[in-house]
Amino acid sequence: MNKDLKMKTAFTLAEGATHVGILHITRRVGFTLAEVLITLGIIGIVSAMTIPTLINNYKEKVRDNQFKKVYATLNQALRMTVADFDYVPKCYYPVSGNALMSDCKVFLNNFKSKLKIINDCPEKAYEKGCIPDYDGYEVILKENHKDDPDYDEQYWENYANNLGDFKTNKLKTTTPAFVLSDGSVVIIHAYKSYPIFPLFLIDINGHGGENKWGYDMFLFAIKYDGKAFRLIGRSHTVNKGGIETILLLRKLKLYQ
Repeated sequence: MNKDLKMKTAFTLAEGATHVGILHITRRVGFTLAEVLITLGIIGIVSAMTIPTLINNYKEKVRDNQFKKVYATLNQALRMTVADFDYVPKCYYPVSGNALMSDCKVFLNNFKSKLKIINDCPEKAYEKGCIPDYDGYEVILKENHKDDPDYDEQYWENYANNLGDFKTNKLKTTTPAFVLSDGSVVIIHAYKSYPIFPLFLIDINGHGGENKWGYDMFLFAIKYDGKAFRLIGRSHTVNKGGIETILLLRKLKLYQ
């Protein structure tokens, strides 16, 4: 019997059967415990590196949007205020000598009338609910320079007097503040005496925010450039990680 016949005979031994059974050999594939733990470790490391960045980017986006909205609202009120005068009121920066007390009183009262104010606190702003528990300017100065051996606490206390109405005790007692309908807070320096051009400390999200200088608290002044009035940022100390008003205005490509 030749080879071909042998193969055929061998194959036809099953002839007449109703079916042919086929044996499947399956190899199960999986991960070891060590591989799973390594993968989870890598995911954890990547998450720890990226999630804080994503959160910070989100917070900055929210801050930027709130800042632009409040800035636009106040500038609109400022333009409406100026339109009510038939002369240039001396209540701005820079101005020859000090701002006029009489001009500033009328000007700022008119300015407030253009805004939707839901809570007005000519004094005792903290007690009456206009402001949350802010750290005043002197607190931020001392915190930022606590390791500076050249200056003692009294130095920073005296230095902060340049922004006296924004010191902690005055913020809570005598410095005027008011709350707008969107929840933002406006605090006015030297509202009663006007020894200088007025400064505005703006908390862009009021009681609901972090309440930190350079995070949601920003310092502005009114400027007149010979043609128009507008709000400009002022240099100021910020809480660690915060951004000055001037720098944020530039970042958002707003006027400065």
